[in-house]
Amino acid sequence: MEKHHGHAGPAFILALMEQFIRAERLDELREQHRQLTSKMATETTEQARYAALLVLADVLARTLVCGEEESRARAAALDAGQSFCAAVRKESRETQTTADAAYDLTMGYVAANWTAFSQPVALKRPGMVLDEKDANGRSIVAIFQTTMQEIAREGRFDTRQVMTELAARGLVHKDEGHLTRKVSVEGKRVRAYCVVLDDARMETERTQQGPARGARMVGCGSGRRRRARCRRRGGWT
Repeated sequence: MEKHHGHAGPAFILALMEQFIRAERLDELREQHRQLTSKMATETTEQARYAALLVLADVLARTLVCGEEESRARAAALDAGQSFCAAVRKESRETQTTADAAYDLTMGYVAANWTAFSQPVALKRPGMVLDEKDANGRSIVAIFQTTMQEIAREGRFDTRQVMTELAARGLVHKDEGHLTRKVSVEGKRVRAYCVVLDDARMETERTQQGPARGARMVGCGSGRRRRARCRRRGGWT
């Protein structure tokens, strides 16, 4: 603590030990955390508990180390905590919106390149449709990491952020904490994003495209023309 936090770190820990451990007031500390959790306006209980932990730590640091009066310290810490919660909610909404657009763009890409995804051998293989279904009977496509990077660049989204949101919705199948899973490709095990397919959309777009167009569109083109074509396919919202 002295190495990384100077004088304040050790002083804070010693004060906590004196005020709550030696005085056997840990239950009081837990109750304060519980009450603060109920005041945090967040989307999940986990977020509320984390925000309450930050607020409680702020209150304790202000009073035990900085010597602030408790009511003033609590008001300032609560204000900071509520601002934190508002920022988390805003980021969550933006991530959900981005995830919707990213999923839509990904489905458009898979539909446009269906031949390359569905055939056992392809000149340029961006991924593959797996021989499995999810719990709801929907198909699953494995999208190689390089392909997903290309889609992410096109859609200007953060892959990890978007895949985490989609995984929470059951649209991405994780493997032991990883956002990717290992799939077998020509005897090799490679990691890929395993995304649940919008089967109805795949069928509709493949029917509209026809086999020849589906075989040609391994890429959308480049630059402005590429973005325009992706938008016409319904890839962006």
